[in-house]
Amino acid sequence: MFPWFWLWSPHYHLFNQNVQPQTDWIFGNIAPRAGNAATEQRIHESVASYGRQLGLITEVLLGIADPESIGPEQASQSLERLKTIRAEIEQVKAGAPSLPEAAALLLRQLAEQDPAAYAELIRRCADARPRLPPAGHRKG
Repeated sequence: MFPWFWLWSPHYHLFNQNVQPQTDWIFGNIAPRAGNAATEQRIHESVASYGRQLGLITEVLLGIADPESIGPEQASQSLERLKTIRAEIEQVKAGAPSLPEAAALLLRQLAEQDPAAYAELIRRCADARPRLPPAGHRKG
């Protein structure tokens, strides 16, 4: 059998696999109060990974704490790269929707895709809403 015939084999699909690392699970584990997982993923993919950021921070810190362990030129370059990364991260964050905007968008999508689930969610939110005292009412 010629080596290229395996391409036409009925079992070819068994050997076709994606070997790219799957890192999307990281962002799904970000608690909602800790940050926006979608924004974190965009920063990780388009600006700098956590490892890259930590590596640069380590180089700058070592340049300050133990100048003999890392050259001042490398520490300075790392600091400049960190400043650039910070500016790029702020640009990504500025383009991200605020929490209320994101919630409103998701609610609109839910209302369009599953009106019954939307109605149930609105009912549950109304039931969970804290009861505020009437205007002008004082404690005490």
